[in-house]
Amino acid sequence: MGRQNPVYIIDLGNAERSLTGPISAQSTSASPVTMIPAGAAGIYNDIITLIFTNETNINTVVVVSDGTITYRYAISPYGGGVFNFLTPLPASNSATAWTFSNTAAATIDCVGTYAINADPN
Repeated sequence: MGRQNPVYIIDLGNAERSLTGPISAQSTSASPVTMIPAGAAGIYNDIITLIFTNETNINTVVVVSDGTITYRYAISPYGGGVFNFLTPLPASNSATAWTFSNTAAATIDCVGTYAINADPN
């Protein structure tokens, strides 16, 4: 479910294509890489699904951030993780980009989906 407005609710399970976006990015260091671009003013890009794959024989922690809140996911060598959020992981602010990096200079692939939500105010 997306952000709620007193008048309507958007069910992302069957959302229009224009209300979702794909994620496809790769991190090879601790330097942040943009995985979701910033939306326009008043637009929140909230994460629905993240899938990480570690292409290397190195333990690492994937760091995901919207610039305000940071989330960490431990990924084993040649491992990965699938993270589905029943309620999308909300961006702290509108018009902000999501980035990710990893702590061990491993090669991490990230794919997923995000919801494009307008501020109801």
